Amino acid sequence: MPARKMQKMPRSLRPTTSAGSRRCLLVGILFLMLNFAYNASKTGFFFSPYSKTFTEYAGEHAPSGVVSISGEESVWLDVAFKGSSNFLSLLRRAHKQKIANPSPHCLQQYNNATNLQNQNLEIRRYNRAIEIDFVGRDAVSSVLPTWSAEETSSCQFAAMAFRPTNDSLDEAMRQKMYVSAFYTPGQCMHEGVGAINWGLDLPLTCKGINFGGVLGGKTRRECVDESSGGYPVKMWLLQNSKNGMAAPLKCLKQFLKEDMSDHHYYFDVKSVELSASNSTIFTFHREFGSLIAGFGRDSDLDWNTATFQEWSKAVLLDSVKRRSTNNGTEHMVMKAIARLIGIFKVDRNFTTVNKTFIDCVEELIPPINTNIASDEAQRYWKERGVHLTASTMAEAPSSLLRSFPGSLRSVLPPPPTAVYSLNSVLAREVVNVPFESYVPGCSPFWWVLSTEKNILPPFVEEAVKKNISALSSPTETPRVVREQILHSCSEGDQSLCPFPTYDIVIDVSQVYCGGFFHWEIEIWPRIAPFLDGLNAMPDFAIRIGCEIKDFHPKFFDLIGLSSPKVTIIGLDTVFAKEVIVPTEGFAHTPFLNYWNLVSVRRHIERRIGGTTNQSTQQSLPMKTVLVIVRDASRRGDGNIYGNIFFQQLTTGLGPGYNVTAYRSSDAVMMGCLECQVRAFMAADVVIGSHGAGLSHLLFAKRGGTVLERIEGHQDSSIYSELSFLMGLKYFPMANNAGWDAYRDIILFAADL
Repeated sequence: MPARKMQKMPRSLRPTTSAGSRRCLLVGILFLMLNFAYNASKTGFFFSPYSKTFTEYAGEHAPSGVVSISGEESVWLDVAFKGSSNFLSLLRRAHKQKIANPSPHCLQQYNNATNLQNQNLEIRRYNRAIEIDFVGRDAVSSVLPTWSAEETSSCQFAAMAFRPTNDSLDEAMRQKMYVSAFYTPGQCMHEGVGAINWGLDLPLTCKGINFGGVLGGKTRRECVDESSGGYPVKMWLLQNSKNGMAAPLKCLKQFLKEDMSDHHYYFDVKSVELSASNSTIFTFHREFGSLIAGFGRDSDLDWNTATFQEWSKAVLLDSVKRRSTNNGTEHMVMKAIARLIGIFKVDRNFTTVNKTFIDCVEELIPPINTNIASDEAQRYWKERGVHLTASTMAEAPSSLLRSFPGSLRSVLPPPPTAVYSLNSVLAREVVNVPFESYVPGCSPFWWVLSTEKNILPPFVEEAVKKNISALSSPTETPRVVREQILHSCSEGDQSLCPFPTYDIVIDVSQVYCGGFFHWEIEIWPRIAPFLDGLNAMPDFAIRIGCEIKDFHPKFFDLIGLSSPKVTIIGLDTVFAKEVIVPTEGFAHTPFLNYWNLVSVRRHIERRIGGTTNQSTQQSLPMKTVLVIVRDASRRGDGNIYGNIFFQQLTTGLGPGYNVTAYRSSDAVMMGCLECQVRAFMAADVVIGSHGAGLSHLLFAKRGGTVLERIEGHQDSSIYSELSFLMGLKYFPMANNAGWDAYRDIILFAADL
């Protein structure tokens, strides 16, 4: 059947051409400007014009094409974002302004609407209302930011930023945080190994998701320095390099003289001294994997001794290279290291032990860098390398955000945004409008770029399969069919629109929607900055973009968005007369989701009550230790957190603590989301293996303690970042850490 000719354009795309229309438009715009100016004087809102260049949010101007909302009346965490309560009307106004004042390239785009037989139709792809420059750009250069320069900007999408007030930012920067270990082993893998593929000095790039975190180093060298074991070693090197490594060299020479005297001809003192002064070997610890396994690792050597051992090994091996002949020397070096280790394994009271050498090595421990000066804190530092420092957000070790011009106060991520358009087909993670599409996320980039040239866009293929006669033509390109579908649906003829139609859809679809952690921390909170405005809106739908699971609607119920006001859409392709896309939830990087997370936390606190600040609970006689036990999970850890663990930890902590289990086999608890949230609100200490069960740290008491058991090298830093943002004291625990290590760290953290 021949293709249906398009007789008229969708109303949202029709440019005004007649003189009468232009006069009406000018009068209308003037009225809107006067009305808005009046309202602005009453409400304190400021409507910024679109700009052509990107400037940082912390300055006076908004980024290109982004409308900024400012004001200073609100208090952080209560009403955090100016304009959010009437965000829909502001988005509608911004979109009307864009359509009424098209750029030259947009006029050309509108003209293309009258000639759908053009086989070279261009579909412009856009991403992110707010560009995150430090996320890798490899292979995604053809996707433009929505707010980009006038000659490339979107013609159909309007983007707005809802800026926190200055008072909100001031309060955020003063929030008390705790700095310990931000990185876990999976974040600092060797090149070519594990989930991240980066070299020692290569920056993190986007390999399909924003994996890797942003709280700490940009490179693997910096990453390891901020891991649980890397930090003590870094402090060891800093302390001992002040005098050219003279102190550890003294210990090493003493060992060679007294314990390797029968093999002295293998070790040239001058070569050893030169190697000890070689700064390039000071980075040996970054390859020393056993030191980054988390606190409480099962080892015969304490971290200081292990560090000295590795340093000595690096020095001796380097000294071998300086000799003209080294026959058998490398073998003797390994023999010397084995003997060195043996010294520390022997009881100090044994008469043949070189006590002077042992004392020399123990004096190499640097002073503890913490706010705690107690003897117990010193002991934990010496025995386990445990460290914790009270801080503020202003002092956060976020080198990536500090180098990003869009960050707020050079520390916090950009503010929440919303992208808006009319007459959209929502399919997969892509928002489709005439001649343009919006791709909210890193993974969809790759999907779009890899499939667009070779495969029918999924919603086009779906429509053709439904055999809509007006759309079927084997001679037309998928792009032409795409535009016909959008035109038919926007004209309101349901017999020609192959998809269900909704008036207003908020699209939060993105990758990993079915995963509990990703849903709770990355996706669901995207609507939080706009909750006040959502409650005032007419009925609307939320499209989550995946198969609806039991927990999805429970989260909306928790925040007060329930049927019949709100319809939840799963994976179905739908047509939206109006579509709103909040800021994407960045994958595996809670820090970039900061504003969404603090906003949803505050809304839940207000809605269901409960106390999430430990300082208000000091009068309670006992502290609650909540142990997450996965005894009904594919990754069970009941053998780790079993009855013996509970008995020993309870006895070890004493009468001031109540150790209680939070079991995945507890059907009543698992069926009640609010009960789960309240359990975390009440806990002073949370213990658990790396996994989705720790997602509820979002609601844990500020000042509480988190001990995360690191299971393997693929475990990421997501819960260390989340703990930091929520003001929790975070400690990664080694996979084989015993109950006594948990006890020591809980008592250590209680003093801070």
